[in-house]
Amino acid sequence: MRTRALLVATCLLLSTGSTPAQQPAAKPAAPTPSPRTTIDESLASIENRDLLRIRIEGLHPGPPPAEKWVRIDDDGLASLPYIGGQKLTGLTTAAAEAALAKAFREAGIVQNAQIDVRRIEAGSRVSANLAKLNKGDLVAVSVDDLTGPGVTSEFRAHVGADGELPVPLIGAPKVDGLSQIQAERAIAKEFQNRGVVRNAMVGVRVIEPADASKLKPGPIAKGDLLSVVVYELMGPGKRSEFQARVATDGAVGFPLVGTVAVDGLSEAKAADAMAKALHDQNLVASAIVAVRRLESADQANVKLGPVAPGEVLRISITELAGPGVESIKTVKVADNGQVAMPLAGAIKVEGLTEADAARAIAKAYRDKHLIAGAQVTVLKVNGAAPLPDEELEPLPGFAPGQEQPRQARANGR
Repeated sequence: MRTRALLVATCLLLSTGSTPAQQPAAKPAAPTPSPRTTIDESLASIENRDLLRIRIEGLHPGPPPAEKWVRIDDDGLASLPYIGGQKLTGLTTAAAEAALAKAFREAGIVQNAQIDVRRIEAGSRVSANLAKLNKGDLVAVSVDDLTGPGVTSEFRAHVGADGELPVPLIGAPKVDGLSQIQAERAIAKEFQNRGVVRNAMVGVRVIEPADASKLKPGPIAKGDLLSVVVYELMGPGKRSEFQARVATDGAVGFPLVGTVAVDGLSEAKAADAMAKALHDQNLVASAIVAVRRLESADQANVKLGPVAPGEVLRISITELAGPGVESIKTVKVADNGQVAMPLAGAIKVEGLTEADAARAIAKAYRDKHLIAGAQVTVLKVNGAAPLPDEELEPLPGFAPGQEQPRQARANGR
């Protein structure tokens, strides 16, 4: 059964997942934390350190409504676009909605704002370390209008060992010791001063405090797994995101660029190096790039080094399934050191780094005149794991979404 499944997967096009790279420059949905309030807590008054989701209709043209995730600081303030810090502690969510609508009206921003406030996480459950930004905190920074009119873009990064937070196009402002509202103001001021975005609407939110993270503040090292977000690589306003592991030579693979040396750099400096590489190769003049460490080398469940038979690779290719579309295939390296890729056939990857394997696959598609400028990434995902069920293509004769035999799975079960 496993042999049949692998043959089917080899003959068909890659599965097309709903990834960030597929989407046009539309407002991304904010990541949703697991709700941690009870019904009683959601009806109670807002308190310091609460996490609120605030939706504002009328703040920008057309649907959907603007949505902001706001952490109440220790002064009881919530930071909102255009109206700054608003005192919400002690109010019910209904009273907060009325107070915010009044604030927007009196500021001349929105006359009849429809506002919905939801209490997502009770402040009593939250560590006091969230009151101020600290070195090692994982922080989400949202910026409106940076990548397109009416578009909210979110970037995640760690506060570095030097207390700086990397933000695309403005460098790395120092935020250590600031409250989230103070950090928002500092970042908005940088965007204003540099002429990048006027009246920038910035949100800052701690996703994971340093004391809860397995990652320690410090430079990028060999074996670290990185998340890379880049705009414009696949077209105007388009967002791409991929994962890359720092190889033994200290470099990571980067689509179209080749490799970029990042060993010993901070997340901010790594993003600068990637943006420079895109500029120097005339790919993107002023690239918006964000980099963050996902795991350190000692946390990895794969062996650092060249690709070997039996290892499982996640391979991403753009343009094969359509313009600007990213397709993903998870495949095990065969005993002969090859991987079978749709239309391109068997490609030798044994002994190559992940970056060199990506180049070899891109070359195969280019040499067969299938994709002239294929953007390919290769990442080891597990040295001994079976192929995930969800990566197998539908069997012949079954339309997408149609029920198919459950025994036809990549792992042979």
